[in-house]
Amino acid sequence: MSLNAITHLIIAGRQFSQLRSLKLEQAMSAHHSFSIEMRNEWLIAAGEDMFSSALDYLGKEISVIIRMPENQQGKEQLVFKGLITGVQTGKAGDGTEGYTCLKGGSPTLLTEKLPDMKSYAHQHLSDIVREHTQVCKSWLNQVQITPANDRQLKYSVQYRESSFRYLQRLAAENGEWFFYNGTDLVFGRYTPANRPLTHQVNLLDFEMNAVVSAAKGMYKQYEYRQDKLHTVAWPERNNHAYLTGAVAQISEQLYPASSVCKALSGLTSKADVTLPVTGKHYRQSIIANSVVLKGKSSDPAIRLGDEITISELKGKRYGDFLVVALEHHYTGNGTYYNLFSAIPAASAYPGTALAQPPRCEAQRAVVVENDDPRGLGRVKVRFDWQEKDTTPWIRVLTPYAGGERGIYFVPEINDEVWIAFEGDHPELPYVAGAMYNAGTVPEWAEQENNRKAIKTRSGHTIQLDDTAGKEQISITDKSGGKITLDSWDKSISIKAPESLYLEAKQLFINTQENITLCAGENFTCYAGNDLQLQATAACQISAHDAATFINSKQVINAQSVDISAGKVKIESTKEDVELISAGQIDIQSSEKIRMF
Repeated sequence: MSLNAITHLIIAGRQFSQLRSLKLEQAMSAHHSFSIEMRNEWLIAAGEDMFSSALDYLGKEISVIIRMPENQQGKEQLVFKGLITGVQTGKAGDGTEGYTCLKGGSPTLLTEKLPDMKSYAHQHLSDIVREHTQVCKSWLNQVQITPANDRQLKYSVQYRESSFRYLQRLAAENGEWFFYNGTDLVFGRYTPANRPLTHQVNLLDFEMNAVVSAAKGMYKQYEYRQDKLHTVAWPERNNHAYLTGAVAQISEQLYPASSVCKALSGLTSKADVTLPVTGKHYRQSIIANSVVLKGKSSDPAIRLGDEITISELKGKRYGDFLVVALEHHYTGNGTYYNLFSAIPAASAYPGTALAQPPRCEAQRAVVVENDDPRGLGRVKVRFDWQEKDTTPWIRVLTPYAGGERGIYFVPEINDEVWIAFEGDHPELPYVAGAMYNAGTVPEWAEQENNRKAIKTRSGHTIQLDDTAGKEQISITDKSGGKITLDSWDKSISIKAPESLYLEAKQLFINTQENITLCAGENFTCYAGNDLQLQATAACQISAHDAATFINSKQVINAQSVDISAGKVKIESTKEDVELISAGQIDIQSSEKIRMF
């Protein structure tokens, strides 16, 4: 450890060069935290007590600078800019001078507002990161946002997360570095500085920790827009450092079988492209963190994200490592040291994990679009926490669906629907059903719950009525046409406001009793060929006037034929009239008979 280290604190423009102790913890993809203990007399301004003086520092910016005495130019030093978020002050029981403990962390704490909800559609990763880091930008020297893959995210959701938690997840899901190095905030690619550490010079001690774990897997994910189940194996290891390469080889020997995982990725139709990338992120992260170098150093200039070169005093070189965690310690007597964790630089990869988004509970939404361009019956909805944003096109759960069959009901615009989520993932919503509310009270509601119905926007209705003594099923259209199946009367009625058409290749009407056909005006029967009327008893045709028109021949065949009328006329307009009888022909008249 180093003695006589020089320390400076700057709090709200006021400089301090004395403190009891300092501890500063730094890690990748995490807030930094510090604890600084000072004597009250150093902090208390003239005329103020220790309580009010301590509160004056709450919420203030703090800068910590630690350097070695030989570094007069200040180029190789610890520089940390942070935010004081807590103060603790008091006095011991022996009446000695009091103390004040200042606690806080990195400016990234400003992104830790209460959990929030927001969605992003078709936005680049860098734009989302830029929006969420804006709040702490003025506290930083630089915000470096350079994603290795600045892809456009089709639909990304911050759900019950602080901005920082959301940024952590975006970095993990996309395999990007995300950290604060004491002065700059980094998201994505960056160029690390290199610090040489020599054992027994500025490297006090070190140890290597290697752990073998399973690192083979495959994703299975169904893509409904392609109607395809994608099976994608995680890419095999590539050029690793000699340490991680050896561990990876042992891992493949011990765990040769691939685990099957379901990739709960967001909405995208390019699963064949995104799944291999996601598998690469996870596998390389496992391998990269299988070897960890831990050590103790007296060099305060080491920063998070830097590369360190480890070597012996006599020249033995162990390689380059990327610093992923640091813990700085300083005491008032000038003693300084740091504890670090690092991974082999050649195979260094951001920490990632299988998709672990926040759990999203089912909730209501309102339909805003239903004209699905793919014709899949999907809709776009807006949640209560969305102002102008909407979901992408999402599917609607139905009891029955398949090729050229199914139940097809698409919710109407402004309908209230209930949204569930695949795997509770906020970026995988689907419509589970629809709901009534005070503004859409159903017209069939009643105490006995007798009526069930399906009604469309225009008024077409299918109603099932279980009212005792009035059981019936009815189908009604908006014009008043109605088909009623009356269970009580054991009848079926069809009502049309205008016309009723029955069309078939053959039509059979069979009743056990009577058939009555009634026309308010004309009644017409037409047959393309024969027309037969047959009755086993009498056949009666009654009309005010009757006319029979036969194009060719008419035959009347009966045991007897009676023709009775006030006046009878038989006339042949073209040829003869023949009266033929097997017996006599009687011509009788109450008056004279005229023969011409």
